[in-house]
Amino acid sequence: MREVSPSLLDTEGSAQYLDPEAWLGVYRRLDMPIRVRVATSVHEHARELATLFYTEMLADPQARPLLSPNVVSQRLHSSLMRWLRNLFEAEATPDVAGISHLQFTVGEVHARIGVPVPLVLRGARILKAALADKLAQQPDLDRDELFRAQQFVGQLVDLAMEVMSSAYLTSTKRAARTDEAYRLFSLGQDVSMERERQRAALMEWSQSVLLDLYYTDRRNVLPTLRTSEFGLWIYHKGRAIFDGMPELAPLMRAVGEIDATVLPRLTAAVPQTGEERVGIEQLKQRVADIKFLLNALFDRISAVDAGRDPLTQLLNRRFLSSVLTREIALANRTHCPFAVMMVDIDHFKRINDRYGHDGGDAILRQAADVLQTACRASDYIFRYGGEEFLLLLVDTDREGLAIAAERVRLSFVERVFRVKEGMRLPITVSIGAALFDGHPDPQRLVTRADQALYSAKHAGRNRHVLDADDAPVDAH
Repeated sequence: MREVSPSLLDTEGSAQYLDPEAWLGVYRRLDMPIRVRVATSVHEHARELATLFYTEMLADPQARPLLSPNVVSQRLHSSLMRWLRNLFEAEATPDVAGISHLQFTVGEVHARIGVPVPLVLRGARILKAALADKLAQQPDLDRDELFRAQQFVGQLVDLAMEVMSSAYLTSTKRAARTDEAYRLFSLGQDVSMERERQRAALMEWSQSVLLDLYYTDRRNVLPTLRTSEFGLWIYHKGRAIFDGMPELAPLMRAVGEIDATVLPRLTAAVPQTGEERVGIEQLKQRVADIKFLLNALFDRISAVDAGRDPLTQLLNRRFLSSVLTREIALANRTHCPFAVMMVDIDHFKRINDRYGHDGGDAILRQAADVLQTACRASDYIFRYGGEEFLLLLVDTDREGLAIAAERVRLSFVERVFRVKEGMRLPITVSIGAALFDGHPDPQRLVTRADQALYSAKHAGRNRHVLDADDAPVDAH
């Protein structure tokens, strides 16, 4: 099993940090005794400074959607304390490469989770002002020393902001290109096949509603369009594919109107009455509207050969960041849970060693087929690398995640894999899964799932482990 990449976004060449001499110049311009006093003050007041910073941020309308009191208390508060102490360390020769790299990493994280640059600069202003006040309260600094210490604080924080901004700009441009590539990929699917698949899913839901109306014991639990196969597809994948097209908004409104208005009216209507017939006609009309809009949307897109993973024909890993970012934004708006599942073929190296790469490739292609069968049309399946796959399961809570993980595991156990003509091979998988917990960084969610996968393999393979579980779930 590979280690998780340091970033979900591929690195564009070597990171372009500021010249180390710029950092050394700031550090060297201040006498060591005063630097020690600054560092001491930062260490003494780091907790207080972090508390002040996040109190201000949690009260800011721009910052509030990106933060939560739990994430602040459990993770971010201590991270800011470490950042302050690292930046103002009082070493004779500071590790400027490490300090600069940390600022660049922070800038990349800000870009991934969409922290506005003005908000970052406001946070820097809060910290500079608070540190200046703390230094002014030190009785052993004369007027000249206080001025130089406060100037040092301002220059060092400004330099950190420069590196963060550079990383933010680089990452944002890269993410925009990746997002556009994913859009092109989405447009490059088999349009005619997808059109028919979604039309059939819509009609299947419509027929199930009409059938339920004829059974009085089932009419009170009519299936909503939003939770149907079509609804999940249009809500997650369709909105990415058709983003910006004029027919998308009225189609989504029609879906919402059916669930919020038409179905409740049908549920309340007395069977075999004029009220019910009017409701059924309204339902048919809205479904017809959706079919018309769906056709118009598919007509607008054209097949673009954007490519897939050449071996498995699954999504390429390069689109993972775009998809996760979309789902995180959607989950934050709608409070709809989703999860990530890492699937690793057990003892795959032995297969390659014994049967060669052709045999290994044959197993990977069949594994992709198993995953596509075990997952819903609305879920995302990625070839993550080597023998690892990553699944993004939409509208999934913890109980549903456990069920899905076991379903995937059993699908491999029950499948007859053929490594060569006439040669069968039993294949098992280890699975690690994590539920989205509100943290805005997509890389953290993938890391949690990967750590759970490591636990599953360490516990003996052919099992699944959910993140934060005390014990793995054994194979049956």
